[in-house]
This record gives sequence, structure tokens and C-alpha cells, in this order.
Amino acid sequence: KIAALCAAPVVHTYHTLYEDYTHYFSPSEKLVKRASAFFSKKVLNSTDAVIAPTEKVREILSGYGVTTPVYTIPSGVDLAKFNLPPSACELRKIRLSLGISDTDRVLVFVGRLGREKNVDELLLLMKNSVLNAKLLIVGDGPYRPSLEESASRLGIGHKVIFAGMAAPEDVAKYYRLGDVFISASRSETQGLTYLEAMASGRPLVCRRDKSLTGLVENGVNGFQYDTAGEFLTCVNQLLGDCEARKTMGANAMSAVSDYSVGTFAEKVMDVYKSILAHQCRKLAA
Repeated sequence: KIAALCAAPVVHTYHTLYEDYTHYFSPSEKLVKRASAFFSKKVLNSTDAVIAPTEKVREILSGYGVTTPVYTIPSGVDLAKFNLPPSACELRKIRLSLGISDTDRVLVFVGRLGREKNVDELLLLMKNSVLNAKLLIVGDGPYRPSLEESASRLGIGHKVIFAGMAAPEDVAKYYRLGDVFISASRSETQGLTYLEAMASGRPLVCRRDKSLTGLVENGVNGFQYDTAGEFLTCVNQLLGDCEARKTMGANAMSAVSDYSVGTFAEKVMDVYKSILAHQCRKLAA
């Protein structure tokens, strides 16, 4: 309404696949998913442009029937914040507070603890594997009590550490506690934690997802897996080969060099300028 009164174009950024969150407010996921698609189509088709963070999202919006122009612009992160390693003293202090010894190998997950993040799968992988490592889960959310109960029931409570919510200024330190960043999420539109982990020089082992296309290259800066066996093979390879881990970590850091907040701002500004120019041509006509 405000845009109409001001004769200003509307650009909408679409960063959440609402259909993956329907379990929070309706027992009928199929029905609400259809409603979510209809709502998204209705809202987005009333705008002048849409910004999607990945091709995965652009394809989904096309499937919804969105006809408004969609521009794919990955969100950026503060690379400097994650590129700069914290002191060894700081890291050791956090490790001690979490009960992580100097010799422990650590798999780290950072994110909101909701059902859609599929952290249950990581717990099962820890249970069914012979990995000599600990799983550090950083974050909080409504699903945490269930995950803690699952870890206990699976008999892996001694291998899983729930660190809770980290202060924004400390998040970068927690990525550095891990030897490898892991995730089983299938609900990501882009996954900023993937970028942050890579900017921190950590190789990734993540469930295969279209949001990772062009970002995670198997054997170069990490791996995408489809099966439990693939996950185990990839993680064991990284944990058992320090040089390969370092090389992939360096490659990961290099791969996200174009994902800065500055680059994101410039690309968004280009969209704004294009939309404004189009509006001016329409008014002139």
C-alpha cells in the first residue's frame, strides 16, 4: 500500500521456503504446503522483482507459477569476521569449557535447532558409525530437548555436545573448534552457515542439496553425500588426513571469496537501478 501511494516499485527477497516450516502450525502438511505455494505466488506476482539466493529457490518459485522477474543473488557474509582465526588461547578456553580435549577430533554443526534442519540424521550417523570424533552442536531452538533425548536414547550422549546459543561475536570461534563442518539439512535456500564455515577454512560434509550446487565441490573443498556409507567415508578421509583437511579448508575459504556483503550489496543495487530505469521508461511512455 505504501509503495502504491509513493509510486515506488517493490522488490521482494525470498529467503525462506515456507513449505518446509508448515509442521509448526498445522497437522496437515500437504494442505498447508499448497496454501504456502499459493500465497507465495500471489504475493510475489504483485511485486516488480524478486531476489532469490540460489537457483534452487528460483526453480521452486517458477514451479509455484511466479511470473515476476526473479534475480539470483546469493546473500553475503562478513568474510573478515570468519577469515581471521581467533587465538589458540581463546579456542583452548572454549574447548575446556565444553569438555573437548586437545586430542579430540570434532565435527561441528552450527544452526537453529528445528525439525527442518534434520539434525536427527547426524545423531543416527554418529550412532551407526565407528567415527572416533565428537559432534559439537552449536545453536538452540524448539527441537533441542528432543535432540538431547535422542542422543541419550541412542547411547551417544558422551559423543555429542550441545553448546547452546553462541553470542554473535563468538560464533566464528565455534567454527574453528571443528575439524569438519557437517549438516544434513534439506530445507536450506542457501545456508549461510555453510558460507561461514567455509570462510573459517573448514571443509564441509553435507547432505546433497541443490542449494549447494556450484559451492561444495566433492574432493576439492568438501563433500556432498547421499548415503550413510558415503558420509562415513568422507568424514573418515578428512579426519584421517590432516594435509587433505588443510588443503580442502583453504580451497573452501577461496571458494567463498565472492560471497562478501559488499558484493551482495552491489548486485542488489544493480537490480534496484534496473527496476527504477524500467519504471522511468514506463512513465515516459
